[in-house]
Amino acid sequence: SGLPGVAVGFELKLVLVGLFRVCEVIARVVSLGLFQLAVRNEPIPGLEEYYPDGLGNKGSAFVILFDFIMLVSMIFYWQGMRRGNYKNIAYAFPSVVSFMNPMLLSENAFTVPAWAYYSLRVVELAGMGAVAWKLECFHPGKGHRDFHDGHPGNNLHEVAGFLREFDNDTVLLYAAAGCTALMLVLVLLIRCVLVSNVLLKDEVMFESHAFSETEDFLCEKLLDVGRNEGYGGKALADCSDFHDFAEKKIKSACRHVAFAIREFQKKQKNRALLSQASFFTQSTTKVSTSRFDVVEKWREEQLELREIKEQEKASTAERLLDLVHVAYNLHHFLKGGQTTHQAHKSERGSDKFLFDKNRSQTHVARQYVVVLTLINECLQKEGGDPACRGLLEDENRCLELLRIMPDWEQVEVGEGELKITEKTELAMQLFEGRCQLVANVMRAGWARGRAFRNVAYQFHKAFAAKPEKDAKKLVPDIENSSVDPYDWVMRLQMMALTDMFDSIPRDMRATTEQINKLSAPRAHRGFELFRPEVELQALIDGAELVMKSRKFDVEAKFQYDSATAHSSDSNPTKAANKALHAILGSFKEDLMLKPSFEQKAHVQKALGILLSEGEFLRLTTVAIKANSDEPETQHAPTSKHDLRGYFPTVDEGNKKSKDQMPFELDLQYAEITFTFSPVKEVEPRSFTVNNRQVWRVHDTTMLRLLRSLDETTMMCLQPTQDIQVSFHNFREEIQEQAKDAINAQLKQLKETRETTVQPATCQCLEKFRGMDKQRTVKVDEIKSYKNTHYKKLEIYEDTIQGYRDFLDDSLKSRFQWSAPVLSHITDAETKVTTDLKQLRKDINAFWAEKEGKVTGEAKRQQLAAQEAEKRAKQEQEKAKQKELDAMNAQERAEKMRKEAEQERDAAKQKMEDAQREANEAQERAEEATREADKKRLEAEQLRKEARAREKKAFEQEAASTRKLETIQKEKAELQKDAKALSKVKEDLEKANQEKKKFEDAYKKAEADLKAAIAEKKRLEEQLKERAAE
Repeated sequence: SGLPGVAVGFELKLVLVGLFRVCEVIARVVSLGLFQLAVRNEPIPGLEEYYPDGLGNKGSAFVILFDFIMLVSMIFYWQGMRRGNYKNIAYAFPSVVSFMNPMLLSENAFTVPAWAYYSLRVVELAGMGAVAWKLECFHPGKGHRDFHDGHPGNNLHEVAGFLREFDNDTVLLYAAAGCTALMLVLVLLIRCVLVSNVLLKDEVMFESHAFSETEDFLCEKLLDVGRNEGYGGKALADCSDFHDFAEKKIKSACRHVAFAIREFQKKQKNRALLSQASFFTQSTTKVSTSRFDVVEKWREEQLELREIKEQEKASTAERLLDLVHVAYNLHHFLKGGQTTHQAHKSERGSDKFLFDKNRSQTHVARQYVVVLTLINECLQKEGGDPACRGLLEDENRCLELLRIMPDWEQVEVGEGELKITEKTELAMQLFEGRCQLVANVMRAGWARGRAFRNVAYQFHKAFAAKPEKDAKKLVPDIENSSVDPYDWVMRLQMMALTDMFDSIPRDMRATTEQINKLSAPRAHRGFELFRPEVELQALIDGAELVMKSRKFDVEAKFQYDSATAHSSDSNPTKAANKALHAILGSFKEDLMLKPSFEQKAHVQKALGILLSEGEFLRLTTVAIKANSDEPETQHAPTSKHDLRGYFPTVDEGNKKSKDQMPFELDLQYAEITFTFSPVKEVEPRSFTVNNRQVWRVHDTTMLRLLRSLDETTMMCLQPTQDIQVSFHNFREEIQEQAKDAINAQLKQLKETRETTVQPATCQCLEKFRGMDKQRTVKVDEIKSYKNTHYKKLEIYEDTIQGYRDFLDDSLKSRFQWSAPVLSHITDAETKVTTDLKQLRKDINAFWAEKEGKVTGEAKRQQLAAQEAEKRAKQEQEKAKQKELDAMNAQERAEKMRKEAEQERDAAKQKMEDAQREANEAQERAEEATREADKKRLEAEQLRKEARAREKKAFEQEAASTRKLETIQKEKAELQKDAKALSKVKEDLEKANQEKKKFEDAYKKAEADLKAAIAEKKRLEEQLKERAAE
C-alpha cells in the first residue's frame, strides 16, 4: 500500500514522498533566507519611522510569525471547532517548515487539509516574491556592498538589482527554484494519484491499540454514509468497503474469543490429563525404523513448538483484549448512528452509519449482542478467566468498555409498539448486555478499592438509571405479554444496580457517614452513586415487577407448521429440529431452564421469551399438539429423561450421520407449550443426586438486593417514605416465603422418616410386622430385619446431617440480613436434632420389645415342662395308692407299677428335653442381644467417622465421575489425533520406501554408468591399439 507502518520492502510511493519532503524543506528554508537577504536594507513604505533601515535580519522572522498565526487559526478551525481536538494546535509550529499530515493519507489527520496548507504555501511564496521584487534596490557603496550612499544614480532596481544582489548565490537560487518546482509537481502527483486511506489497508491497527481522537475521527468519517453519499464515487465505494471490513473484523474477533472461551473451559476440566494424553499418544505411535529418525524427531519437536505457540496466541485474555479494541475502535459501526464530532452531524440522524436502515440496523444489532455476550462471558465471576478480569485493573480498559456499552438510544422502542418484533428483542438483548457489562466491570473494578471511584462514577453516569416515569418514555409497557419490554428493562436495571451496590467494598460503606456519601452529590464531596430519587427509586420499581412476576407461571410456545414455515434453511423441518434440540438441551436434570451463552439467543427466539440472570424457571408441564385438529397431550415430567421421552427418537443404528439430531419431528405440524414456574429463593423440597437428598437455595435477584441493602443501609441512604414502605413489604414477603419453604422441608423430612425408618410405619418392616402378628418371629429373622432397619437409619442420619449442613453453610450465609429467618433456621436445626434423638429411642425400644417377646416364649416353654413333671408325680402317687388297694392282685399291681415307672421315665425325659430347649433358646436370645448391642455401640462409635468419610468419598466420586467423562472425551479426541498421526507416519514410510527405491535406482544407474565408463575405456584402448597398428 505504501503507507508507513504498512508497507513492506521497497515502495516507490515512499521514495517519492521522501524526495518530496527533502524538496519541501529545502525550498522552505532557502526561500526564507533569500527573502531576508532581499529585504534586509530596504525601507518599507509607511514604516520608515519604525524601521528606517528596513527589516534587517528580521525578514524571515516576520514571515514565520505570519505563517504561524495563519496555521494556528486554520488548525483551530479544522481540529478544534470541527472536532473538539484542540491539542493538535501544538502541531502549528513544526508546520511552519513542512506539512505535518501523512502525505499518503487521504484524510486530514492532525492539522489542516493538504489543499489548504499548500494553497497557503503558494500564496506565501507569491507574496514573498512580490514584496522582494517591489522593495529590492541594490546600492553599490563602499566595498561593493549593498550600502545606501545617498546617490540615486548608483542604485539598481528589479532584474539588475536582483542579479547584483545575488551574484554569488546562484546555487541557492537554482536550488530554491528547482526544489519548489519539483515539490509542486510531486504534491500534485502524490495527493491526486497515490493517496489512500490507512483504515482500508492496515488491519492490525484495529486490534493492536485503542484509537486516538484523530484515528477515531477518521474512522467515523469513513463510516459516515450520509457524508459519503454526498461525495459519491470513490468516497462512497470506500465507505461500503469499510462497512464490509468492519463486519468481517468484528466477526473474526468474536470467533477468536468464542474459541478461546471453549479452550479455557476445556483446559479447566482437563488439566490433570496432560501427562495421560502424552502417554496415550506415545503408546499409540509406532516406532519408525527409518534411517532418518533424527529428521523425524526434529519435525515432531517443531510441531509441538508450533502447537504451544498457537495455544499461547489463543489465550482468553489476549483474545478478549483484541475484541475490546476492535469494538472500541468500531463503536460507531456497532451503535449505528451516534457521533461525538460536531463536523459529522448530518440530516440522516440516528441512521447515519447504516446503508439500508431496515436491514442493516437489525444485522448490526445482532453483531452488537454477540460482542457484548462474549465480553460478559469472559468477565463473569463464576467460570470466567481470572486473567480477563485482571485486564480491568487498567483504568484505560474500563474506559474502553464504557464506550462500548450501549446507550439508552439503543433500547428505545417507541410508544405504541404493541408487537414484539425482532428489532425490539435485539434492543432488549442489548440492554441485557449493557447491564451485565456494568455489573461485571463494577465487580472487577472495585477490587482496586478507592482508586476505582472516579471510573465508577463515570459508569454510573453513563448507565443513567431511570425510574418508572422516565423508563416508560423510552420503553412501552405491554400488558398480557410474555415479553414485556418495560418489565424486562426494569428488572435488568434492578439487577445491575444491585450488583453495582454490592460490589462497593465494605470499608467504603461500613459506617453511616460512608453510606451517606454514596448518595451525596459530588459538590459535597460525595460519590453520587445511589441517589434516593433515581437509583433507589429504580431499584424499588424493578423489585415491584419482580415480586409481581413471581406469582404467575410463564408459558412459552414452540410452533412449527410446514405449510407456513419460513426459514432461511433449505429444509425448514431440519431448522425446527435444531431449535427443539437447543431447547431440550438447555434443561438441567432438575428441569431448570439454563441455556449456555451460545444457545441462549436461539432458545429465547424459539420460545418467544427472554431469560435474565437472577431469575430461575423450572418446567412444570409440557403440552404437545401433533395435529391442529387433535387435542393437545399434557405431560408433567419429573426429570430431563422423562422430558426427552415425550419426543420421537432416532435409533443409533438408523442415524445417517453423526450430525443428525437424536430426535426428529417427522410431523407436518407441531405446537409445544412449555409451562414454567418461577423458582423462589429456597426450594421447598429436596432433589435426589447420586442417591442422596440435596437442598438448594437460589441467589435470586430479590435475595441479592436484600443481602446488599439491609435495613440499616437503606435508612442511611435517606430514602423516601414510599421507598421505605415498599422495601419493608418486600423483606417481609421474602422472609415469610423462606420460612414457609423451611417448614415444607421439615414436612418432607417427616414424611421420609415415616416411610423409611419409623418402626410403626416404615416400608422396610412391613413384612416383619405381618409375620409378628401371625406367629412368633425367630431370632434369626429379628436379627436380619434389625440390621436392615439400622442401615436405613444410618442413611436417614446422613440425610439429616446433609440438611444441617445446608442450613449452616448455604441458608444462613444468604439470610444474614434477616433475624426472623435465622431464628427459624435455628428452630429447624433444634427440631431435626430432637426428632432424630426421639427416633433413635423409638427404634431401640421397638427392637428391645421384639427381642423380649422371644425371651418370654422360652420361659413359657420352661413352665410347661415343669407342669408336665408335676402331673407325672401325681400319677405316680395314684399308682402307689392303687398298689396298696390291690395288694391281693400283686401281679396286676406289679404290672401297673412297671407301667407307671415307664411313664415316669418318659415324662422325666420330656421334662429334661424341654428344659434343655428352653435353656438353649434363652442362651441364643441373650447372645443375639449381646451381639446386637455390641454392633449398635460399634456403629454409634464409627458413625461420625463414617459420615465424614462418606461425604468425602461422595465428593471424590463426583469429581472422579466428572474427570472420567472428561478423560473419555479427551481419549476420543486423542484417538482421532493418533489415527491422523498414524496416517501421516504411514505416508512418511511410503515416502521413505519411494526414496529407497529411488536410491536403489540411483545406485543401479551409477553402476551402469561405471560399467559404461569402463566399456568406453576399453574401446578407447582398442582404438589406440588399432591406431598404433
